[in-house]
Amino acid sequence: MNWGKSWLNRTIFGFAMASLFSDLGHELVTALTPGFLVALGAPPIALGLIEGVSGIGQNLANLWSGVRADETKNRIPYLVIGYAATALKALYGLVSFWPWMVLIRTVGWVGRGMRGPMRDTLISETVPRSAYGKALGFREGMDTLGGMAGPLLGAWLLSRIGYRNLFWWSAAPSLLSLLMVLWFVRDNRSQPMHHIGRIATMKPARIHYPQAFRRLLAADAVFSIGNVAPSFFILAAATSLAAKLGAIEASMIGILLYTWYNFVYAIVAFIAGNAADRFSARPVLLVGYGALVLALVGFALLPPTIAAYAVLFTLAGISTGTQESVQKTYVSLALPTSIRGRGLGLHASVMGWGTLVSGVLVGGLWSFGGHMMSLAFSFAALAVLVSVVMISSMVPDQSA
Repeated sequence: MNWGKSWLNRTIFGFAMASLFSDLGHELVTALTPGFLVALGAPPIALGLIEGVSGIGQNLANLWSGVRADETKNRIPYLVIGYAATALKALYGLVSFWPWMVLIRTVGWVGRGMRGPMRDTLISETVPRSAYGKALGFREGMDTLGGMAGPLLGAWLLSRIGYRNLFWWSAAPSLLSLLMVLWFVRDNRSQPMHHIGRIATMKPARIHYPQAFRRLLAADAVFSIGNVAPSFFILAAATSLAAKLGAIEASMIGILLYTWYNFVYAIVAFIAGNAADRFSARPVLLVGYGALVLALVGFALLPPTIAAYAVLFTLAGISTGTQESVQKTYVSLALPTSIRGRGLGLHASVMGWGTLVSGVLVGGLWSFGGHMMSLAFSFAALAVLVSVVMISSMVPDQSA
């Protein structure tokens, strides 16, 4: 294929295809996890711990990887390890005691944290500033198309081959993602950006980050506390609808709603990325954060019907699609090339620590009884609303 000088070069295409296959395997497992935990007799806090503890591993890997992304000459080996590690989710097929899922997910998420800043830094170096949003949004959109296919595949095959066989099969698309990276992605950097010794160190405090980045980081730290993992939305739909529909049918509805969420997420990611390029990043980001406030309030207050959940999953998809493309666009625009990897890693780490707090909060409160679910979602909505105010009042706009 002749890639020419388009922003859609072979590296962007390779990452997009890798994301499609990787997320197909990941979201297949994510969609099945709430139901599998119920089958194992695990409490809701188990889901919070799986999301939160694995987030810690990803956070530490994000910080380390951000430094290495700036310092290393060749980032391909780190990408290979990162994409290969996510195939470990297939080991869920061996689990009969849910705490093992925390360990398996954490090891896989360390790999995910390793590859993220490497990938995003490489993307930002491969396209002009005016195309950051398109490139990041396209990759995120393909990622989520895989995320849409995964739950659909799970819903279709669950009654045919069961949870454990599906977990084993989830390794296949993860390995395909690795092949996409090896075949298409090129790292054209001839020299590392920094030389701070032979071994890269995690000392982000010694780096002078621009004020725009620091303010966004503070606002997103608050936002992340309310950025509830979508697996909790699946669990909410499945448990709330079970009384009317039965456990199996309610679980299937939850998975299909999650598929719809990923479809919306995929479309919005590319649209939002283009809007950030054409206009500016901050207003697009505010739309996404506002959509999450509405979704969380709805999960807390609306009666549990399929129609209501369809609207709420739509709002959540709009929010996630906006976050994933525009947050990284803003960070890339706000930072000079020399410290962009560090900044992307630090931002991802801060978001991950918030995910830990969010997961433990929602899962912990929920474990005290279903009525506490509304309180947990309400608190999350308040955190996101505070972040909206912070971004509106103190975060400067960024545009190419």
